[in-house]
Amino acid sequence: MSELDGDLIWKFRFYLAKKFPESALPKFLLSVRWEYPEQVTQAIELLHQWPAIDPENILELLTKQFPHSVCRKFAVARLQSATAEDLQLYLYQLVQALRYENISAILAVRPMTAETAIGHVDTCKTDDAVVAPTDPAIDTSHASTQETTKRTVDVLRGRPHDIAASLSLADLPWDMDLASFLIQRALQNFETASFLYWFLQLEANESTPSTPMIRKMFEGVLQRLLAALKHASPTQRKWFEDITAQQEFLDNLNALLKSVQEDSSRRTRKIELLRARLKTNDRFSSLFARPVPLPLDPTFIIGGIDSDSATLFKSTMQPALLSLVSRDGEVYRVIFKIGDDLRQDQLVLQMIQLMDVVLQKEKFNLQLTPYKVLAASCRHGLIEFVEAISLASTRQEGSILNYLQHCAPSPTDPLGVQPKVLDTYIRSCAGYCVITYLLGVGDRHMENIMLTSEGQLFHIDFGFILGNDPKPMAPEVRLTKAMIEAMGGHQTKLFNEFWKICLTAFLSLRRHANLFLTLFSLVHDTGIHDVARDPSKACEFLKERFCIDQTDEKAAFRFASRLTDSVKAFVPEMMERIHSVVQYMRN
Repeated sequence: MSELDGDLIWKFRFYLAKKFPESALPKFLLSVRWEYPEQVTQAIELLHQWPAIDPENILELLTKQFPHSVCRKFAVARLQSATAEDLQLYLYQLVQALRYENISAILAVRPMTAETAIGHVDTCKTDDAVVAPTDPAIDTSHASTQETTKRTVDVLRGRPHDIAASLSLADLPWDMDLASFLIQRALQNFETASFLYWFLQLEANESTPSTPMIRKMFEGVLQRLLAALKHASPTQRKWFEDITAQQEFLDNLNALLKSVQEDSSRRTRKIELLRARLKTNDRFSSLFARPVPLPLDPTFIIGGIDSDSATLFKSTMQPALLSLVSRDGEVYRVIFKIGDDLRQDQLVLQMIQLMDVVLQKEKFNLQLTPYKVLAASCRHGLIEFVEAISLASTRQEGSILNYLQHCAPSPTDPLGVQPKVLDTYIRSCAGYCVITYLLGVGDRHMENIMLTSEGQLFHIDFGFILGNDPKPMAPEVRLTKAMIEAMGGHQTKLFNEFWKICLTAFLSLRRHANLFLTLFSLVHDTGIHDVARDPSKACEFLKERFCIDQTDEKAAFRFASRLTDSVKAFVPEMMERIHSVVQYMRN
């Protein structure tokens, strides 16, 4: 921000706060001259009066653009209003935001012990409306707003050349840092605690690219989380035991599958080994003596593994497909991958889930399939398995339309498909056309696009994003002739409806572009493959795809032209045929 722009925003700060509280907040804080105590004091006083805004609009204040403790603690204070469900949507980025906190201050906090926990356990409840205790090593005494502001003013006036040091936790009007906030919320909700544990341990893992100081910081916060759970109420102590069991489950599974993969036998022999070792492994027998929450989805409680149905995929890394069984007989199928970094897939699926939530709030259901992914390290992880076939496999039925006619026949309807299934297909196809375009998803061959018997189309394998693609002249949107023919062709009412859904979804997501830009900016330093290529260009790419600086009309026209180009493209069809031949030879 230029000095002139900053001065202008500062001059009209009260008007901006009243009329445009969401968009003006980050610009106002960037306009503050933090080296001038009087201006900082006035900024704090205005922040006290700032209108309430949605938590998603606060996240930008936790990016590296806002290093000052006033910005970050104000953001944390406003995030207190977020529900557990909303918090989990952004939890991965909130963990990454710890990189931009005061690292020395985080490392200075010692984990809770049995002795320091006395007096803090009584207030630890699992109701989101109750504030859980913070780490006892942090001063959480609450003075009134007037007293705190006065103390802040006095500090600023007394030590004008050392503002960052002067504004200690006790002096700021907002007394909680991000690490303490995350631990506090983890003590209120088990799903939050479970995901927070896995995100922290991922960053503390030696296989994750990071600096020693950052890794040490994540390890410190991880130990604080575990100590807080262990020394809290009986409920949280049980959560601690559950998370410990989760880690043991994945460690044992990882070791078992590694031993199978190291065998030099053919795939069929490896499958026999996998089943035999799952059946006879004493560690799993003792582990499942008490049910274990699934790390990928803590609402599912694992009672055992169906060893007889375990198998290995034909791909190079031969990931395992496992059926986890609850004590009630419910089955949850997962893919366990070894040797792959799933963090990029995890990020993309998080974006798809968030886009689905955004659209659903606007009463716009695109029948998306945001299946779950959890990277346990940079070398192994879990993927939720969804029963579906690839679009390449629909050729065995003759076409996509033939497959839908086989799964949901309706002789009385024009295309011979049940209307609900056809509507689901059109909506999901439109949704993924928009989403893969916005995120720049590459390598979209027909093996990476799936279709369920209920008509839900969805994409898998997100090894290339942000415009990167291994194939030359790849279209920005993957829409094939076969996909259009399943709608009755390009001159039908159904195809016109598809167009309307695409444009409506695109314009709806554009209104939340800043949220997605913020979430990507918070993962700049994670080392995730396509983001790490050039972190500064990642957000620039998204700005270009969301058409940030254009009107809705121009943005819609641009997207429509890309959609049209994909239908006309010849090269992708040729590359698809080459890919099919290669896959046939490989199998």
